This record gives sequence, C-alpha cells and structure tokens, in this order.
Amino acid sequence: MRGNDDLEARLRGAIRAATSAGTELWERTTQRQRVLPLDNADLLTSGAIPGEDMPEREEDVNRVLAKLSPNERKVAGCWAAAGLTWKQAALKAGQPVSMGERVRRKLHRLGEEYQRRRRAAADQQ
Repeated sequence: MRGNDDLEARLRGAIRAATSAGTELWERTTQRQRVLPLDNADLLTSGAIPGEDMPEREEDVNRVLAKLSPNERKVAGCWAAAGLTWKQAALKAGQPVSMGERVRRKLHRLGEEYQRRRRAAADQQ
C-alpha cells in the first residue's frame, strides 16, 4: 500500500464503478439534470410537434422577454439559439459571466409570475 490517500481514492473509485454499473442510463444525472430516454422526448417538448405553430406560447414567451433589458435579451437569445450554458451565452453576448446566471434566475422568476397571473385570470373567468 502506498498510503492512506491512495487507498481511499481507489476505494472511492471502486464504489463509484460498482454503483453506476447497475444503474440504467435514464436513471443517471449529468450536471444535476436527469438523463431521459429518447422515448420520452415528448416530455421535453410538452407534446408539441417541432415546427408546429404555437402562437399562444410564442406570445407568452415574448411577453416575458419584453420584461428583460436589451443586454439580458441578448444573453437569453444566445442561450436559446446556440444551446450554450448560461455562462457561455453571457460571454458570447459580450456580458460578464455572472450575468448568465442572473438572466436564468430572472427568466425563471418572470415565467413563474406570468403563469401564476394567467392561472389567476383563468380562475376569475
């Protein structure tokens, strides 16, 4: 044995390998996000068919995006168009890295608020 640290590292590696060997691919997570099988792709699109016109949803998205500043809209646009991480999108938009996370949180907050207001309006009708 080479030392306590080496033994501990090898044990951790063996445990990790044994644990993941019996795990189905779709039960794993990558970057804290669950991996889904392609059979469940409709869950990702909410049942929407790619290319299908969804004017209501596009209108909803535009209303939320309108609440962002122009620089925040650039970051969101880079993220949506290029499939980048939020940090990468901020850099591509010429903004500080921290702005990517700020825009992500702001969009999440604005989206939840918009949905809450829509549900409240629908309940009143």
